[in-house]
Amino acid sequence: MDSGTKILNYMEIRESPLLSAVINSAALRLDKVFGKIFRDERIESFYTQRNGFPIPDKKPENTDEDLWNYMSEYVISHSELRKRVEGHSQLFFIGGVFERCLGNAAAYCADRYKIPGENIFCVKDLCVSFDKGEAKLMENELLKRKVHIINSKDIQI
Repeated sequence: MDSGTKILNYMEIRESPLLSAVINSAALRLDKVFGKIFRDERIESFYTQRNGFPIPDKKPENTDEDLWNYMSEYVISHSELRKRVEGHSQLFFIGGVFERCLGNAAAYCADRYKIPGENIFCVKDLCVSFDKGEAKLMENELLKRKVHIINSKDIQI
C-alpha cells in the first residue's frame, strides 16, 4: 500500500459508542470476507454525528454542557479530522451508509480539506445502502466534488 494512502472506516456515533465500537470491530475483524481488510493497522476508524459531519472545534451556543462533553469525547472534531486526512495522497472511505453518513463525510472532506492532487474514494461495496434513488443522488453529489466511487476490486494501492 502506498505510504501516502489513508483508509478511513466511517462509524456513526450511537447511544453506547464503546459497546457499539467493540461489537462492530469484532464483527468486522472476525468476518471471513472482510476480516483481513479490517485487521489492517493502516485503517483508522472514527465517529461522526449521524449526518456524517464532525463536531465543531468549539461548543456551539445553546448546546447542553453534558451533551457537548459526551460528544467531544467520542465524536471526531473538525480539526482532528483535518489532521487525519491532510497529507495523504489517497483517502478511502469505507463503512457506513453510502447515501447518508458515509457520503456526507466524504463530501465534507472534499469540500473542506482536499488538497491539489489528492484523491478521495468511496468504496461502495464496503458500505451499505438502503435506497437506490438516494444512493444515485449522493453519487452525483460526490462526483461533482471529484470524489471517486469504486468497488474494492478496483483498488490499486
